[in-house]
Amino acid sequence: TPKNIIKEFFSEIPNKGNYDYKTINNYLDQIATDLSLDEDEGGQYTDVQSAKITLTMETTGCTFEEALQAERGGKTQPISQYVSGGTLKLENFDGKTTGGLKLIEGDLDRPANYKFQDPNNPKPFKELKDLLPSSGDVGFGFTFPGQNKFYTNGKLKDNIKLVAEEVIKMCGSVHVSQANNVMMMMSQSGLMENLRTGISHINVLSNEHSCVDFTLSKDELTGAVTIKYSSPEALPFKFEWSATIDINGSISTTPMTAEMK
Repeated sequence: TPKNIIKEFFSEIPNKGNYDYKTINNYLDQIATDLSLDEDEGGQYTDVQSAKITLTMETTGCTFEEALQAERGGKTQPISQYVSGGTLKLENFDGKTTGGLKLIEGDLDRPANYKFQDPNNPKPFKELKDLLPSSGDVGFGFTFPGQNKFYTNGKLKDNIKLVAEEVIKMCGSVHVSQANNVMMMMSQSGLMENLRTGISHINVLSNEHSCVDFTLSKDELTGAVTIKYSSPEALPFKFEWSATIDINGSISTTPMTAEMK
């Protein structure tokens, strides 16, 4: 139920009331107020941005302490175990793979890019697209077991169907929830917050469509599919994390690491 979902993810909210959006928003507003106070007004967290803390909590369901740790930085981001959880879609329960296919069709057909800011230069973020090859082979890269690497981006949209075909082949036709969630975890639902949170700490800004390489493998004993996320070689920074999707569709992730080369 919505009440139990909110109780699980917003464990610090007082255990009373109906847990409606007003209650949640009031709670987050109070955190923002506490964070925005100057030291002489009793503020304890003047080194972080209140908006980022509350947004991280609101979008990931993490605790205040975890959001604070993520905002303060570090190569390993514990927050990624929440951020990578993907977005729950009703389509994932229709007995078909239309839900997952819809997500990747809408997300993997566009050009990708990053923005970078030199920590020693206060000028605005600089586009990195000029550093990427113009051959069309940088965007979202996919490596499936026994297959050569292929890409999707603004010029290679037809490969999206190949992604879906390979995912369904790996998961098997009876494991619909797994296939849906594997595709979901390669869409912006499984990528966006992780990239934005993780690489922002190395002064790189990710928009909704940022280059990522996916390497997929399958545990033949359990049937679980693991997605390894990594940065394309053309980028001047690197990142890595992974997500494992079991045959029932459940998802577990590893923390993300990110650093400049």
